[in-house]
Amino acid sequence: MIIQDILALIGLKLPNNNQKKITAKDVRDSFQLIGTKIETISAGYKDSLKIQDTQPVGGWVKGLYKLIEFGNYINLTPAVDENGNTTTITAVDGKINEAYFDGIKWHNSKITVPGTTAKQVYDNTDNVNPSTMKAGADRWDKTLVALKSLVNPVGDGPWQAMSFPSGENVGFILNQNGVGEVQPNGAYGDIYASNLVGVSSLRITGPGMDTFGTTISWWMGYRADNTFDVLKSGIIVNGVAQINVDPQYVRYKYSRPKNGAVLEKRSKVALPVEEDSVIKAIENKGAGYSGILDLTTLGVSTSNTAQQNTDIINNAIESESTKSNPRTLKLPSGVFKVNEIILKPGIEFCGSSNLNTVLTTDVGSSARYIFTLPDGLIGRGFINNLVLNARNTTEGGIYLNNTFDYQIRNCAIFSNALFGIKLKGCLYHTISDIYFDGGDIGLQIINAQATNTSAMATNLIKYDRLYFVKSKKKCVELNAGSNYVFNSCNFEDSGLSGDETTGGVHAIGLSPGGEGVDVAFNNCWSEGIRGGFIYKFENCKGNSVIRDCMMGLGGNGTGTITNAIVNTGSRLLLSGATRFSTAPHFQPFPTNIRTDGGGTTLVDNPNINTGINNVGTFKTAQYT
Repeated sequence: MIIQDILALIGLKLPNNNQKKITAKDVRDSFQLIGTKIETISAGYKDSLKIQDTQPVGGWVKGLYKLIEFGNYINLTPAVDENGNTTTITAVDGKINEAYFDGIKWHNSKITVPGTTAKQVYDNTDNVNPSTMKAGADRWDKTLVALKSLVNPVGDGPWQAMSFPSGENVGFILNQNGVGEVQPNGAYGDIYASNLVGVSSLRITGPGMDTFGTTISWWMGYRADNTFDVLKSGIIVNGVAQINVDPQYVRYKYSRPKNGAVLEKRSKVALPVEEDSVIKAIENKGAGYSGILDLTTLGVSTSNTAQQNTDIINNAIESESTKSNPRTLKLPSGVFKVNEIILKPGIEFCGSSNLNTVLTTDVGSSARYIFTLPDGLIGRGFINNLVLNARNTTEGGIYLNNTFDYQIRNCAIFSNALFGIKLKGCLYHTISDIYFDGGDIGLQIINAQATNTSAMATNLIKYDRLYFVKSKKKCVELNAGSNYVFNSCNFEDSGLSGDETTGGVHAIGLSPGGEGVDVAFNNCWSEGIRGGFIYKFENCKGNSVIRDCMMGLGGNGTGTITNAIVNTGSRLLLSGATRFSTAPHFQPFPTNIRTDGGGTTLVDNPNINTGINNVGTFKTAQYT
C-alpha cells in the first residue's frame, strides 16, 4: 500500500474540507479502515470486501479476497462452484470466508472454523482438529478423578493445641454406655463437629491413662439421632487417645485425666506432587491389595526415634482394627527402635523371613513390653517372623490378655526383665518355633478365670519347638489352666544353683475346675538346668504325662540341680522312651523322681531307667 492508496482511503471517509463537516468519528473511521486494509494485505489478501462493494474502475485484480460480511455477494460475477457450475459467492458464520478471482471467474472458499463440539468417540489419530481436546478431556478427566490422591496429594499437618471446652464434668469419666462415673482424677466433656471445620484428627495425651480401668471410654462419636459409637476405650499404655474426625458424627464426647492432659487437633495439608508417584504407590502400597500393609510406607524407618516409630505403628493398628478385614502389618528387614506397641484384637504383625526384622527398645525405655494386648476381647491375632530385643523393657517381650486362637510363630525373644512372653486368659493358642533367651521366666501362663469368671479360660494351648536358654529362674511357669501340650521343646542352661525354687518347667494348680488333663510333654529335651527341678508339678488336680523325653544333667550349662522331677500332690505318668541321664556324656541326677505331698507317680514302661535314687514312692506297670 502506497501513500496514494492511504489518501484515497481517507477520501472515502472524510467529507469535503471546504464544508467544514469533518468530525472526530470521521477521523476514527478513516484510520480504522486504513488498519483493516493494512491487516488484510499483510495476511496475503488483495483486499477485503463487503456485500455492497462493486467492481472498481479497471476491473478486479487477480487474487484472493477476504469477505468481511455475512451474506450473498451478488456483485462478484461470474462465479462457479468446485464442479464448474454457476453459483453465488456467499459468506456464512462459522467459516473462514474467502473468494478467489482467477482473472475471469470467482471461486468461493469456505473453510470451517475449529469449533468446540467434540467428537463423541475419542480419536487418538486426529492430531489436527482441536475439537478433540474436549473429547480427550471427557476421557481423561475421569482418570484424574480416579488418581485424585496422586494428582492432588494431601497429608497430615502438624498437631496444634486446643483448649478443652467449658462446662466439663470434673471428677467423672465416661463408661462405654456414655454414662458418667465417679473418678476423682478424671473429667469429661463434649466437642461439637461445627467447631471442627477443616479438622481431620483429634487426640488427648496425658499421664496415667493406663490407670482408669478397662471400661473407660476416651472418645465417643454421636450422630444426629443420638446413637453413638465407642471410638477409643480401655487401658492406654502410651498415653495417647487419638481418633479421626468422621462426618457421620455431629458431636464427640471425651474423657481425660483431670491433671496434665492436652487436647490437640490437626488438619490435612496439600503436598507437592511426587515424580512417578503412581508407580511408586503401586510398588509401595500395591501389597495392600493382597491384605498387607508395609509400615515403611507410613513412615516407619530404621532412622526414626523409638517414639516416632511407635506413634506410626500404634496409629496404623488403631486404624486397621476398625476394619472388617484388617490388613497384616509388615516390616521389612532392619532394626527398628520402638517403645510399647499396643495391639488390638484381630491384628496380625509380621517381619521379613529369616528373622531379619528386629524390634528393639532404647536403654532407659519406659516400655513394659514390646507388644501389649491389654484386652483381646476373646479375639484372634498373629505375631510372626520377628526378633524382639526386650532387654531394656521393664517387664518383657509380649503380653497378651483375654484372647482366643492367638498364634505366635517363628520369633526370637531376648529379655533381661521378668518374662519373655506372658499370657493371661488365653484359650486355644499355638506358639511355635520360638527362641527364648534370658528373663526371669521365659514363658508365664496365668488362667484369668482363676480370679475373673467373665474372662477367657487358659487351656487347649499347644507349644511346638520352643527353645529356652538362660532363664534366670524358670523356663516355663504354668499357673492354673489345663490341657497344655509341649512338643519337641528344649529346656537348657537355666535356673540358679542352690535355689530349689528355680529350674525348668513349673506347673502350679492345673485343672482348678476339675478339667482333668493338666499338661503333656512329648519328645522334649533338657540339659544344663540348675536349681531344684527340670519338671515340677505342684498341687495339680488332673493328670500329667512326660512321654519320650530326655533329661540330662550337664551338657549345655553348668551348675547343680537336686531333682530331675518333683511331684507334689499331683498325678504324673512317665511314659514311652523317657530317659534320665547317665555317665559318661551326662551325669546321673542326685534324685531322679521326688514324690511327696500325697502325689502319685506312675511309670508305664519298665525300661525307663528310673534308677534307685528316688524319694517317695512310684508305681511301675507290670507286663505279662
